[in-house]
Amino acid sequence: MTMILSPELVYVEEGVAENHVTRRILAALGDVPRMRVDDTEPIGIEADGPEALIQRSKRRLLLARKNGDLVKTYMQTSGALSADEHYIIHGHNCPFDCEYCFLQGYFGHFVPTIFVNQDEVLQAIRETACRADGGRAVFHAGELCDSLVFDDLTGFAPRLVDAFRELPNAMLELRTKSTCVGNLLRTSPAANVIVSWTFAPDVVCRQYEHGAPSFEERLQAARACQRAGYRIGIRLDPMIRCEGWRDHYREMVSAIFGALSHEGLDVVAGCFRFLPQLEKAIRARRPGCRLLLDEFVPCADGKRRYLRKLRTEMYEEVLGSMRSLDGSVKVRICMETASVMRRLASRL
Repeated sequence: MTMILSPELVYVEEGVAENHVTRRILAALGDVPRMRVDDTEPIGIEADGPEALIQRSKRRLLLARKNGDLVKTYMQTSGALSADEHYIIHGHNCPFDCEYCFLQGYFGHFVPTIFVNQDEVLQAIRETACRADGGRAVFHAGELCDSLVFDDLTGFAPRLVDAFRELPNAMLELRTKSTCVGNLLRTSPAANVIVSWTFAPDVVCRQYEHGAPSFEERLQAARACQRAGYRIGIRLDPMIRCEGWRDHYREMVSAIFGALSHEGLDVVAGCFRFLPQLEKAIRARRPGCRLLLDEFVPCADGKRRYLRKLRTEMYEEVLGSMRSLDGSVKVRICMETASVMRRLASRL
């Protein structure tokens, strides 16, 4: 379980060269070429078309300082702020290349970015948790990047775990597809930290999640963390229809529940959905992408989703598979319409 990415070039933003995290990362990378960049200028990468640009960008790495908000609050569907749900901004972009990823075209460039001002991020977390006045505050790491893929370089995950050990009113979720869990295994777990893996059937991993660890590799990483005492999250999101999807998802659930203890599992499921700008980005890169060949319907939140009947069937199949193995497992459905939630109410 080692570092996934060895970049071909590292950009170092002006002003962060002497940061202790920067020094740690550069020392770990050894003789990988590096280039100083101005934080006010866009990174210029020459490439022939969007696909070549993204592929070249993903083989590089940017070390930078995050200015502005380091912790942001989620917006509810209504547009109001969700009082207790926050995400940590510790990086941008990802070296993995999942065809459905909403980060395609989300930022001004595609280079995976590590924000090295970890001390400021940790302070922002503490301040946000304190403002909860003893109430519950939930933080997610991995919203705008994978939370663990660079942890062999950054060592940030252990610092997060140790920080949350001192924040009893807060909860942290580390979201990942990575197998870089060595630092976590050397750190005592905290009861209020969940390490969550996005799982998909192996056929989906191979077809759509380019460069990411296989289903089995992710499962073994989750198993290692659970044995070390961490609470584990199962994220079946996005669930993607594929040929023979019922059998594939049933087999995946069986493998997960066979490898992991069910006690304390935190399970979330959500079907594939996308905004128009993501569809545009996908088609620009891969005009024949099979991901978009299904029939989709526009929904009130502006996203397009599988037909309601198919989404309901997919949730019922996954819920049924889990309940057949453990009738007590709880599953939350995310980012779904009210009509589907009503249909599933008796199953949740």
